[in-house]
Order: sequence, then structure tokens, then C-alpha cells
Amino acid sequence: MPFSQAIEIVKRKGSKEQQARLGLILEESQDTSEIVKFLQDLQLPEGGFPYKRKPGNPYCLSPTSMMMKIMAETKLTTKPVCQRTLDFVKSIQHSQGYWDENPVLASYNPPFWDQPGQLVTQLWLTGAITDTLTRLGEGSSPEVKKARAFLLKYRREDGRFEGPLIVTWLAIAVLAPTRGFNDPIVQSALAILNQHTDWDATDLSWALECLYWAGAPKDDPVVQHLITALIALQRPEGHWLSSDDSDDIVSTTLQCLIVLKRFDRI
Repeated sequence: MPFSQAIEIVKRKGSKEQQARLGLILEESQDTSEIVKFLQDLQLPEGGFPYKRKPGNPYCLSPTSMMMKIMAETKLTTKPVCQRTLDFVKSIQHSQGYWDENPVLASYNPPFWDQPGQLVTQLWLTGAITDTLTRLGEGSSPEVKKARAFLLKYRREDGRFEGPLIVTWLAIAVLAPTRGFNDPIVQSALAILNQHTDWDATDLSWALECLYWAGAPKDDPVVQHLITALIALQRPEGHWLSSDDSDDIVSTTLQCLIVLKRFDRI
């Protein structure tokens, strides 16, 4: 099987939750119990997930959006853990349509992308939350509609969205489900991704994941270009490197395998 080294790394070194996700995407298993347990054990009483995924920390929307991605990936929309998350996230949207990080986190000295009250945080979080809400069947909700309108205010003439490049690929995922993948705004944002050259595996796999959920054709030239770039980043030992934690060779490797499977490369 192609990418057998990477698959073996996740099977040997991954957590029970990661191994279960791999089994699902490879169609070797349909068991989601370990994933549900992982989410339930980590979830805070109000429905969010803790900063740095550490029990006892206050909620943080960055890991919360990541857990929502896992819920969508593993089709857990009917599970109570998912509904609690949806209810919580929708309840804390600002009236202008954006999401902001938990103000309590300011005292934790978070990285710039988790700094509450900053536009860069609001832009990428709004994209991430709106994308995952859409994946979880909330694409027609008032919250998602307001968030789309908020993000469109920050589109530049060249097609890129304000903030780091992540906002642009999240905007594609947010806008394409209603506008269509061939919409001019979506296509101009896609062209920005095609021009970018300084990719790491974490960002590249996330961008491709968003294109998949946005309805990108599997033979789209930009998609194929990015997949080729992702494959080229695989290490000789079989894994992909994480941009967040050089010691973590499982998380990004699993994400790369998932997206390659989505686009029929595995």
C-alpha cells in the first residue's frame, strides 16, 4: 500500500483516538468509541475544550475548532458531545458575526494567533469555526451566515483575505459551499494558494482538507499541485513534520494521510 511507512507510524505511535481515526479513514474499522471517549474526557462542562488541551485550563476556541474538525471527520454529529460543542460555540458568537478568543487567556501569554481582542485572532478563528460548523451541518444557520458576511469585509482586491494565509484557505471552505467552487471570489482565493511556495506539511494538509470540504474537484490543477507539494514534504522515515511540535510525528502524519485518502492518493 502507498504510504505504508506513514500508516505504520500512526499505528505504532499514535494514541487510541488517533489509531481509531486512521482505521476509519482507511475503512479498516467503523468503531468510534475511542474517539468519543477522548472528546468526552477532554470537554469542559460548558461545551468548549481547554487551552493547550490540558484539563483544568479555561476554554480556548483554537482546540475547540480542532475538536469540531475531528467530530466532522468521524461523523459524530448525532453524539451529545458534538451537540454540546455546537450549542456552546454558537452562544459565544459576537453580534458582528465573528468569534474571538476567550479573554481569560490573555493572562496565559498565548501565541499571537490566540491573543484575544486582536483582528488576526478574530479572522482566523471565525474562518475555522465557520468551516467546522458547515462541515457539521450548520451551513444554513444564522451564525454561519453572519460569519460569512464578516469575513467578506476583509477580502482584498487581489483575492487574498486579510491576516495570515490561513484565513484565505479557510475563506474558500466557508464560501464555496454556498457560492460554488467556481465562484470568482473562491477562484481568486485559490489562485493565491497556488502562488504560495513556503509551505510546511501542517499548513499544506490543512489547506487541502479545506479544499476537499469546499467541494474542490479531485483533478483540479491547484489541488494536484498542492498534493504534489505535500508528498514531497514526506520524510525518508515515512512521517511528516509538525510545524507546532518537532517531537510530534504522529498528528501531522495522520492529517496528511487523511487528506491524501480524501483525494484518492491512498
